Amino acid sequence: MNYFFILLSVMSYDIWFYLLHRMFHHKKLYLYHKKHHIKTYPTWKDTFYADKLENTIMGLGSLLPALLLNNNYLEAVIGSTICLVRGVLHHDQRFIFLAGDHHLIHHKRLNCNYGEKWIDLLFGTYCNE
Repeated sequence: MNYFFILLSVMSYDIWFYLLHRMFHHKKLYLYHKKHHIKTYPTWKDTFYADKLENTIMGLGSLLPALLLNNNYLEAVIGSTICLVRGVLHHDQRFIFLAGDHHLIHHKRLNCNYGEKWIDLLFGTYCNE
């Protein structure tokens, strides 16, 4: 098992998700994302309540290292699963003790916290309520 490759898959997802999420908040693309923001206080069930286009492409980032390096598919699946579980946890108030409230703040404010906390801090889009 190549744990570095799992970490690479997760980080690739984080970067991909952040960039696409920022793009989906642009006025020309927001029509594909606004369905996801209908609820200000989402639950885990709302994680994938989104347009088909968004649901299709948002998760692909974790697979990029495997596709580009042509190996480590098991690690890519493990990385994708980590990202999936993390995404579900980020959408429910009951899991703040595990995942924090970073993404829930995004659902209230819309103009910050587009990805994981580390990448929002890096790009200056972090806000704390």
